[in-house]
Amino acid sequence: MNLKGTLRISAVAAVLAAAISAQAFTIALSSVGSWAVAGPNLTFTEKVIFQSTSVVAPVFTSQTSWVVNASPPTPGAGLFDDGAGNTISYVLNLTNANAYFNGLWAAGTWDYVAGTGFYAGLAGGGTFTENLDTTNFPVAPGQSLGTYVGKLEAVPEPASMAVLGLGFVGLIARRRRK
Repeated sequence: MNLKGTLRISAVAAVLAAAISAQAFTIALSSVGSWAVAGPNLTFTEKVIFQSTSVVAPVFTSQTSWVVNASPPTPGAGLFDDGAGNTISYVLNLTNANAYFNGLWAAGTWDYVAGTGFYAGLAGGGTFTENLDTTNFPVAPGQSLGTYVGKLEAVPEPASMAVLGLGFVGLIARRRRK
């Protein structure tokens, strides 16, 4: 293969790598379970009851998280898990909380930290809400209902970036020849 053919292939590979790495997908899930106070933390242990994504993706079975119950609240953390090696670890920032009769509503943002399996090597985040039923609390853990919505996208690997760079060099060389 001559240099021209190599440069064309590099240019096509660069465009494909850029297109693949630029694709983002949305994820939305609802979970239900219980919450409890452990020291200064509110801890949620929930079963995922609904999940939709804009791509075919493993469905999570559980969602666990905690938020530090301070004033102002400090970031917490959490984990979406499908029980088969596909997970998303995230940090939580509680931005709003309102008490009402026998309950508490909380909202904030979540940011992707790391993932495994299908969800490895992503970036992004979204918003969350938690509705807490305090009827039986503190005698028994309270009931919780969480909703998480977000947008995630692939972070290009070094190899993809190298192909992208090679394609860019090929495009420059091609322009100089014309």
